[in-house]
Amino acid sequence: MPTILIIDDEKELCVILEDLFSSEGFRVLLASDGIQGVRIARAQHPDVILSDIRMPGISGHEAVVEFRKIPELKATPVILFTASADLDDMRRGMDAGADDYLCKPTELKAIVRTVNKHLARSAARREEARDDLMTQRANTGAMLPTDLVDPLHEIIGCASVLESDDSV
Repeated sequence: MPTILIIDDEKELCVILEDLFSSEGFRVLLASDGIQGVRIARAQHPDVILSDIRMPGISGHEAVVEFRKIPELKATPVILFTASADLDDMRRGMDAGADDYLCKPTELKAIVRTVNKHLARSAARREEARDDLMTQRANTGAMLPTDLVDPLHEIIGCASVLESDDSV
């Protein structure tokens, strides 16, 4: 079940989005301002973040900068969701590290579609990185002297067992 963090100071909108994403199978975390959003993101490591820009405390732009400083959130998709359709505002958000930008009002289906698109991209990037790692792991044996290969196979086998135990 993917986790989404919604950061917005409009309580009514948060309720609507919480209901929407809950019905889509998401675990929903809510924050009413940027400071609270950064704190929740740091503790919970959501799979995707949907944030307003203009809020009390710190803005959505500033929150994105903070998210990108947290190692576990560097690759987390951040979608800015705001009533401002200003191109400079959009550019500022993207420069801060946001992955997308939606203007309010937006159809609920479009919001879900955008979030799911970014989750799919994240999953594809993780899978690609995993495949690259497996390829590098397989090729390492061919590059090493023979007297190092056998112990390395033993280490890799133990690591695989630990990895499979961790995923259970």
